[in-house]
Amino acid sequence: LGSAYALGFVSMFFLRGMVGIGEAAYGPASITILCEVDPPKKARLNAIYNGGMFAGACAGLWIGSVFGFPRSFELVAVPGFVFGVLALMLKVPATRVDLAAEGGLPSFGKFLREMMASMWHTFSIPTLRWMLVSAIFISFAAGGYVTWIVDFTVQVKGLTAQQAAPYYALTALTGGVCGV
Repeated sequence: LGSAYALGFVSMFFLRGMVGIGEAAYGPASITILCEVDPPKKARLNAIYNGGMFAGACAGLWIGSVFGFPRSFELVAVPGFVFGVLALMLKVPATRVDLAAEGGLPSFGKFLREMMASMWHTFSIPTLRWMLVSAIFISFAAGGYVTWIVDFTVQVKGLTAQQAAPYYALTALTGGVCGV
């Protein structure tokens, strides 16, 4: 929402940078919380979460092409606030480890050794390695869709944003719902 009221390059750079920091922070935490909310349905919840991010990006591009700056930033902020409030209402079970009860924090060396052993074990699982490779390709394709769909439909196809709306919907469906 703040991006709608940016006063120039520096303030827009700062505000968009804050969005980037927020996105880098919420991803891992979101996946963890979703897996704890309903463990038997964690695959479905993660699929909805990842598909929703892609569909939201496509919708944001469409809104931006139709309503322009700054109105599009105001419009895309609304779902963020709604989902933020809904996230605050999630009942997350308290499954955290009480480090004080278990003898306090481990030394840095012990922590590093345990972390490396855990990573080595995790990456020894073939399914995980294939999943990581596929996630790279999915992210690459989704990024391409999100980055170039507007340019493709407007500059290459010569359509207006309103005429290109079916392309955006198809992109969200094939790349988001069916792909991601």
